[in-house]
Amino acid sequence: MNEKCEGIVINEVDYRDSDAVITVYTDNYGIIPLYVRGYKKITGRNVLACQLFDVSEFLFDLKNGHMSTLKSAYLKNDHAGLKADYDKLTAASVIAEAARYLGSETDYRILKKLLELLESIDQNYLCINLMLCAVLRANGMSPEVDRCARCGSQNDIISFSIKEGGFLCRSCYDGTDGSIMDPQFLKKIRLTVKAPVEAYDKLPALELNDPEITDILLKFLETHGEIRLHSAGMLEYFRKNILPEGKL
Repeated sequence: MNEKCEGIVINEVDYRDSDAVITVYTDNYGIIPLYVRGYKKITGRNVLACQLFDVSEFLFDLKNGHMSTLKSAYLKNDHAGLKADYDKLTAASVIAEAARYLGSETDYRILKKLLELLESIDQNYLCINLMLCAVLRANGMSPEVDRCARCGSQNDIISFSIKEGGFLCRSCYDGTDGSIMDPQFLKKIRLTVKAPVEAYDKLPALELNDPEITDILLKFLETHGEIRLHSAGMLEYFRKNILPEGKL
């Protein structure tokens, strides 16, 4: 049965001599693999609409439980700005890998919005952090950032504990997990965790582009969800060894 939908290419794997299997996050069917004939041929009619991070309209033969075959693809946005900037490309790789854990076609708009935002602003960590928070939320693992995760107090919050699952107040903090944090940094964490997709455009003005928040969220995801993003290793290497002062 032929189906048509919009989607974003989040992965590509070579198959045989000239073909490939692409993974597409769609607006109607969630994440699906598509078999693309002639993918590696310059003359392939669909190749320009099936590259990594392309937003395209896909026509395919849907086969539930089996590999679907792509029939045609119409390019809507190739995100050229991401592909021409290596640090943005690195950030986009983390976002795309994390998107696999959103788990629903209704979250397609989150991935689409974050790639658009990533391309338009120089706040790559903010975009990564918003995706990590979306994944945590989708899997019922959002950190507690409204009160102390241990006693429930909303007063005198001084730290964030990965083990306890969120904020800690002074009475519950024992120094064994996390350090005492600046109130402004704790506010940044809360704003990032609580932000709905409708507010994403307003966040760049709030100075939330912080790699320390990225580190916390990645560790939180691994600790509570046993989810480790392979692309995060490339992100860390790039930040520490290539970019000046850890800028991304």
